[in-house]
Amino acid sequence: MNSLLEKKILLIICGGISAYKSLEIIRNLKKKGAKIKTILTKNAKEFVTPLSVASLSNEKVYQDLFNHETEAEMDHIKLSRWSDVILVAPATANTISKLSTGASDDLASTVMLASDKKIFLTPAMNVRMWEHPSTKENLKKLKKFGYKIIGPEIGDMACGEYGEGKMMEAEEVVKQIENYFLNLNKNKKFKALVTAGPTREYIDPVRFITNKSSGKQGFELAKSFSKKGFETTLISGPTNLKVDENINFIKVETAEEMFRETQNNLPADVAIFSAAISDFKVKEKKVEKIKKDNYVNLNLEKNKETLVNKNDLSLFKKPIYISGSKDNVEIECSLKWNAGYSEEMLPFANNIHQKDGGTHLLGFRSALTRVINKYANDSNLLKKNKISLTGDDTREGLTGVLSIKIPDPKFSSQTKDKLVSSEVRFIVESIINDKLSTWFDQNPGIKKVILLKIVQAAIARDVARKAREGVRRKGSLELSGLPGKLADCQIGKAEGTELFIVEGDSAGGSAKQGRNREYQAVLPLRGKILNTYIDINGSKKRNGNGQDLQTKTFSKMMSSNEIVTLINALGTGSKDFSIENLRYEKIVIMTDADVDGSHIRTLLLTFFNNFPFNELIEKNHLYLAQPPLYKITKGNKNYYIKNDKELENFLINNSEKSKKEIKRNQNDFKKFIENEKSKVNIQRFKGLGEMNPEELWETTLNPEKRILLQVKYSNSTKSKSKKDQDLIQILMGDEVGPRKDFIINGALEVSNLDI
Repeated sequence: MNSLLEKKILLIICGGISAYKSLEIIRNLKKKGAKIKTILTKNAKEFVTPLSVASLSNEKVYQDLFNHETEAEMDHIKLSRWSDVILVAPATANTISKLSTGASDDLASTVMLASDKKIFLTPAMNVRMWEHPSTKENLKKLKKFGYKIIGPEIGDMACGEYGEGKMMEAEEVVKQIENYFLNLNKNKKFKALVTAGPTREYIDPVRFITNKSSGKQGFELAKSFSKKGFETTLISGPTNLKVDENINFIKVETAEEMFRETQNNLPADVAIFSAAISDFKVKEKKVEKIKKDNYVNLNLEKNKETLVNKNDLSLFKKPIYISGSKDNVEIECSLKWNAGYSEEMLPFANNIHQKDGGTHLLGFRSALTRVINKYANDSNLLKKNKISLTGDDTREGLTGVLSIKIPDPKFSSQTKDKLVSSEVRFIVESIINDKLSTWFDQNPGIKKVILLKIVQAAIARDVARKAREGVRRKGSLELSGLPGKLADCQIGKAEGTELFIVEGDSAGGSAKQGRNREYQAVLPLRGKILNTYIDINGSKKRNGNGQDLQTKTFSKMMSSNEIVTLINALGTGSKDFSIENLRYEKIVIMTDADVDGSHIRTLLLTFFNNFPFNELIEKNHLYLAQPPLYKITKGNKNYYIKNDKELENFLINNSEKSKKEIKRNQNDFKKFIENEKSKVNIQRFKGLGEMNPEELWETTLNPEKRILLQVKYSNSTKSKSKKDQDLIQILMGDEVGPRKDFIINGALEVSNLDI
């Protein structure tokens, strides 16, 4: 029994890292058929947006206590009266403290103070805050007031600590609320509604249209419900039967009266409609008795259906019906989507219900997902909305019955709760795939309605995911103390974002001011990082245990604050590295165009070459910025030059002499270059900090004008690029001899020596 169906839940979201879990709670409650309204505190808006919450709940999000537009509605009173229960998730230490003292300085605390409904708190805080005596005392007081505390649990916290204080997972929170309503129902007297007998539709004062019905079946059913302790209501047309005194008996005559009384007594826990209602009634009833010698022409119209859903959420009227047989297996399936969020699919094998599903249900779900995806792709709905559909999306709001007849079924146990006949899955999948595709082709209008409903479910799921990622992104940074150093971008997802690793605070200042804040982040590093080269093969030869030395080197690497800061900004982790958690699409190393800048760039490349960070190079995430070395001012125009060779070419191309007149011999050429330099204003940038924000944007940050070099291995991966690793080992390894030989052998080839 779904105890959350139609229950009204008021969810209060407070400010904390765990706020993203509230979005999962909304989704799970909606799937159970609950109605949800939300209050977002001021601090909560720093972690989840009102748009995300509204998209998932399909309801207005309440935020302010005093809003001139809604003040007359008195939201704090209205919301407290509307709800069946109030859920605070996450419940921060501050919220718990306010509730224990009766403070009411915002909409959330005011609603709780004005409510007489059950209030659930899901604490979420640092382990030390949770263990603080004042928190324990406040919770003790709230328990006396009748508050229900869910959790917290013990586990790893976002701040890096381990202990009690972690907010319970969304599924467990919803389960506890569900159990609360189940326990309420145990003490509740269930209500049964039964209709019985015929109805009469009068033609004139003495004649009527009716159905032949004694009403005995309905009266016996009502008696049986009453004996079992149900609060029973019996609505009956004209009969001669006696009614038990414990039954609430309502006597009616016409179908109109039957309809009205039925609607007045719904909802009920059990409703059985056994009345034989007249299908037709006369459009115009005669006031006087019709004389028998007169010719009568009756104008009839249909009667109303007795059972009408007051909250009809159906997307279309007639359910989809599918039947077929293959290899002695008969299949029948009826399904219908509604505007709700929960799935209610009942599988049967040989008329026995399998509450745990089985292979027939797996086959149905597989075929349904495939067919829906095919038609959504054909309609260009997925590409247009930039989404992909999951099985959960296709089944949101689905109600249906799947029945199969099989000669020799195999079940997982004697209770037959799960069908395990392997051949059934592919038979069901084949028939559903074929018949449902045919039905969609024959009913394009309803197909479109169904697809739009499913796409909307996928969009809502995607909104929840993005909001969750945004909270995790922001939370991980705030708890690692990075905001003062890392100037993050505004986009919450990795796609399209860039992280510029710059040398020093001065360069960082210019980069922070010159960047596009929407998608460009800047991380300044102080000075040179450690040489993090790890030579596993050499270590094995010397010590016989490369793994131990790698662990020590890794520990030394993690002892550097600058490296830890860089890893935290990347978001991938270190020992628990995951490329899926990378927070930026492009990682750009942007250092000065001098020897120190080259050295820092080399140290960073060495770091990224180490396992597991080499995956960033293999997956094409690492780049080198190319800032200019010179700025040339000629008249009112500025030109930015990358290096000395480009400077020479610029001077030659802009000289008054033709290229043929310029002699390339050493002395004359030097004089020519010096002469041309005197005609223009040349500024040599010693570092990025010398460039103002506008210059840095124009030359190095602007995607339309900049030059980026992508870092790649010569043979795609680190393991295949032996020459690359040999060179890195020579330049960055522990052995001095090979590096000395490399310098001596290449000494005569040096063309740009900064001394």
